[in-house]
Amino acid sequence: MIQLSELRPSGKQRVYDILTALEFDMADWSESLTNKERSPSSNPKYCYNWSFVRDDKKVIVLFLWYEEMRIINGRIYQEHSPLCQDSCRL
Repeated sequence: MIQLSELRPSGKQRVYDILTALEFDMADWSESLTNKERSPSSNPKYCYNWSFVRDDKKVIVLFLWYEEMRIINGRIYQEHSPLCQDSCRL
């Protein structure tokens, strides 16, 4: 079984670069950018998304935060509410 320490990131990578390397279609990141002087990687339409499905549905990418991973009952676990983040108040 994999240990949590084995998942510790060794460096930082941009979401845009990871998706490009996995052959996602990145054309809309540039095309939908209103300020063409900015990098497509900073496109607000995408830059806060943390999950992506490639058009062919063969690759799914989920971004998780190592600092928020926990071991519960011997399994690596992380929970996020898709509707309510840290700033959400009930």
